[in-house]
Amino acid sequence: LIRRIFTGRKFTSDTIQAIYQTNLSEALHYFFSDVSCPFILLLLLAFGAGIYLLNRRGENRPAPVVIIIGGALVFLATLFSFYSELFDREALNRTKVLFTDSLEYFSIIDAYAADNDSRLAEVKKQVQPDSGDDGIYVLIIGESHSRKHSSAYGYSLDTTPFLRDIATDSDCILMRNAYSCHVQTMPVLTMLLTSRNQYEKAANPIYPSIFDVANFCGYNTEFISNQYPGGRFDSPIAALASAAKKRVYLNTMEDFLLWKTRKDGDLLNFLPDALNAKRKLVVIQLMGSHGPYFQRYPEDFATELDWKPYDKSVLYTDSLLKELVTTFRKISQVRAAVYVSDHSEIPGVGHAADLFEPQMAEIPMFIYLSEELRQARPELTQNLQRHVEAVFTNDLVFELMLDLMNIRNNFSSNTLRISSKQYSLTHDQALTLWGSHAIYSRVSLK
Repeated sequence: LIRRIFTGRKFTSDTIQAIYQTNLSEALHYFFSDVSCPFILLLLLAFGAGIYLLNRRGENRPAPVVIIIGGALVFLATLFSFYSELFDREALNRTKVLFTDSLEYFSIIDAYAADNDSRLAEVKKQVQPDSGDDGIYVLIIGESHSRKHSSAYGYSLDTTPFLRDIATDSDCILMRNAYSCHVQTMPVLTMLLTSRNQYEKAANPIYPSIFDVANFCGYNTEFISNQYPGGRFDSPIAALASAAKKRVYLNTMEDFLLWKTRKDGDLLNFLPDALNAKRKLVVIQLMGSHGPYFQRYPEDFATELDWKPYDKSVLYTDSLLKELVTTFRKISQVRAAVYVSDHSEIPGVGHAADLFEPQMAEIPMFIYLSEELRQARPELTQNLQRHVEAVFTNDLVFELMLDLMNIRNNFSSNTLRISSKQYSLTHDQALTLWGSHAIYSRVSLK
């Protein structure tokens, strides 16, 4: 309600999903970082204190005019907001949004978590048995990493020296035009980690996850996360990751509440075990540049730089990526790795669907290919290098990972597979926000 009064932004299904998925730590951060929230709290406290002091005086006389007028104004402002939200000409549509579209999103998560047999049947239908190459394949999911704040893409501060350097390395491909399929983490991951995408509508709406497919093809699977280990409403990623044979969460709910979350660098301690296998898929979820930004890097990190916290958090992520790729290069069994952010961020604004700007979807992305993979599959390497400037949305990462693993499947057409010579997605076709918006248009496609 406070958000509605001060910004005029109407509630959407994305708003409701974000509220469902927000944990107490994020709520407290939002409350104290949004100036309107403490203002309303102070106003209510002042009003309550005035009523209390009047009662303490014990005098049987009307309240002062200023108290009456102030209370009436607060009441009318609240009443107007409720009225405009519930009874104006768009009320029926918003009711549908709040109580139908939002619940539809969670029904998808419920269906995924509950219907293991249907998912397995779909995998058997779409995937060629006994396909897939040996080796370790790693997917690294960043958080709120903006391409606009990355020096590898032209930002004035050198926030990503590693990404800038690998652009010319033979074993890395820096994708120039990657975008997110949504601007909130959970909607992104429900597509990034599953066969669902914005461009092809399945006749049978069952969307196996990348873990389901890898398990079917005989891979060990592991999910390592530095984010909130929530449940259905806190974090639907828990349902999607449930198919991984091993799941590691670095933090607990108490860590988030007490602002004692571990830094992403602590993930390196889990690599020796995670990268010790003949045939494995490892998915790593970073905390990246999730707010509050100053919490994302150690206090003694880059103290010589007079940068804003967001830019420092990007630099810290870049230093971690350097460590990860350095490790991958030393382990011959690591055949390929992909880094892609879930969505971007506009520092000071954030990433909200109802305030969508293209910058919120502009993300960095790179692909690491070992020497063994490049020698064994030169055509795949050439196709990826050919598409370095092509537009790509991260709901197609599922297809990319399966192609890197050489898991032959029929989930999507070749025109949506960036590792294929037939890949043809253009800027005009690129979508976001569940396929409802063209990335470079604010006009809804619905």
